[in-house]
Amino acid sequence: MLPRLTRRQWNNVIIIACILFITALNLPTIIKTLFISDPYSDFPYVLNPAAAPYKIELPAMSIRYDNGNWSTESFSALDSTELAQRWRSLVGTEITAEQYQQLSPNLHSPSTVEVWYVDIDEPQRITTYEFEQFWLLQSWENKWLAVSVDGHYLGL
Repeated sequence: MLPRLTRRQWNNVIIIACILFITALNLPTIIKTLFISDPYSDFPYVLNPAAAPYKIELPAMSIRYDNGNWSTESFSALDSTELAQRWRSLVGTEITAEQYQQLSPNLHSPSTVEVWYVDIDEPQRITTYEFEQFWLLQSWENKWLAVSVDGHYLGL
């Protein structure tokens, strides 16, 4: 037989039951957040995702962030804002040292992309190599990344 509970004790029981019910409803979200890794975390970014770029100097053109808008000084068929967003969201597959050694005999005529960040004195210099099916880019972490994208998509 259950002991007789006072009104205050019943209130505590109801509060604890509500908390347990809410926790049970949120348990799938908590499990996903804590134990399931992000599928995109395996693909490192070319640009520093924590820094804000204000200028991207490509081999054929330069885009700059001024007054809330991306713009270019030279003529381009590409939209400057879209091009900047493409670079900011660009990810690739990391190349191991062994794979890099296999590719190194084919590394000819590199080009450089400079990315200037707010509050960082030196630009990030991205060395790029073009292959038939992918681009080899050096990321902000100095890792070599294979990126399967058309060069025109990135303004290269």
